[in-house]
Amino acid sequence: MAVNEQTMEQVRQWMEAHREELIRDVRRIVEIPSVSEEGGEYPYGEGCAKALEELLTMGREYGFQIANHQYRCGSIRLPGKEGAGELGLWGHLDVVLEGEGWVHPPYACTEQAGFLIGRGVQDNKGPTIADLYAMRCIRELGLPMEHSIRLVAGCCEETGMDDVVWYGENFPLPDYSIVTDTAFPVCHGEKGILELELLSPPLTGLRAASGGVASNVVPDRAFAVLDSFPEGTSLPKGVSLRRENDRVRLEAEGFTAHAASPEGGVDAIARLCHALSLGAPDWEMFRFLGDACEGFYGDFLGIACQDEASGRLTCVGSLISLEKGRLRVTFNIRYPVTEEPGWMVSKVERLCEDHGFSCRVKSLDPPNYVEKDAPFVTALTEVYRQVMGLSEDEGEPYVMGGGTYARKLPSAIAFGPGAPMNFAPLGLPAGHGNCHAPDEAQSIDNLLRAAEIYVLSLLELDVLPPEEDSEK
Repeated sequence: MAVNEQTMEQVRQWMEAHREELIRDVRRIVEIPSVSEEGGEYPYGEGCAKALEELLTMGREYGFQIANHQYRCGSIRLPGKEGAGELGLWGHLDVVLEGEGWVHPPYACTEQAGFLIGRGVQDNKGPTIADLYAMRCIRELGLPMEHSIRLVAGCCEETGMDDVVWYGENFPLPDYSIVTDTAFPVCHGEKGILELELLSPPLTGLRAASGGVASNVVPDRAFAVLDSFPEGTSLPKGVSLRRENDRVRLEAEGFTAHAASPEGGVDAIARLCHALSLGAPDWEMFRFLGDACEGFYGDFLGIACQDEASGRLTCVGSLISLEKGRLRVTFNIRYPVTEEPGWMVSKVERLCEDHGFSCRVKSLDPPNYVEKDAPFVTALTEVYRQVMGLSEDEGEPYVMGGGTYARKLPSAIAFGPGAPMNFAPLGLPAGHGNCHAPDEAQSIDNLLRAAEIYVLSLLELDVLPPEEDSEK
């Protein structure tokens, strides 16, 4: 069904008229550091609790029904007609650690050259505010809706998605859900996510080692402290050495990226381990880890594969630490939707055994996949094409390596204003601007256009039969 052109223009004008308010509200939420963490008074930490309270305050200010679901999630609701069902918008307020190397303050939400810069502007606070503005637009313009609309904002998406699992166990789920946490156009599938943890035997002369900020981030920094290292060793690019207090410290720098799309990133753990293999005791162990972390497609581990629907497997050595003399390294693997993870685990276990390491499955999250021609996918694709002025051959649905709430919900797909974007006007260093990177940035125009797309998508879904009643 084509979107009414008059309605589309009406929505676009409303969004532009509320541009400064949207910027203000994104800033209100980005200025609150909200890395999900365990322990304390709240299930995911004080920062996430404060961010949730601020979002719910906005919802109340704009006249919506609000609910705080034990600080795990919050919801903002626009009622529809009784018995008509519900449509869902899903976002999250937790963010990854800011890391190092920022040009702009990570929690100041700097406005520059038509962009907002700060941790969460892209993933996922900015899009969550776009959801709220879609609901505001529908309410304030009086656009006709049968279904109620509920925005659910979670607080531990980056650290396991227990929040949305809990919500689904305790509350009814919408007829259709749009997860606004990816890049347009429609993402109709997500690769499986497998985390493996490798543990070395006790190592000689290694006093400390650390690298990475989260499993789903290509690490841009890593270091190791040793008792000794040969003088005059030629170190790999990005690795430096200094001697202090009769010990040696090696530091490696790389380029960060999201583990779902690591192209363009450089793994600092790989660089560090290759450097250690040049002169540290137990150099064979470091050579093995360096080769395993080198590249992003699992070739060395013997698990490289791909399929037509979702493309290549990706594999990132993302975290390293030293515990009681043993190195612990986490690998974040995104595998194609048609593959089974069992053979990959067996392959890596055998390879690790050959090199003196143990291997265990740290977590496993199966893929999510909705057929490309499903009515839900088709409806959102048509809206996107019409708003963006695209032909029927453009804006094709796709499958990605990222993981969103869509994999935890029925009748859900991801559809959002993420990268790629042209960050050239910001003059940022290489590797900056993207999701999970330093100086994370989001185009203000992108957010306004996303909110417009969500309004029109909700209008279309309002007249779409529930999935079980639609033709497959």
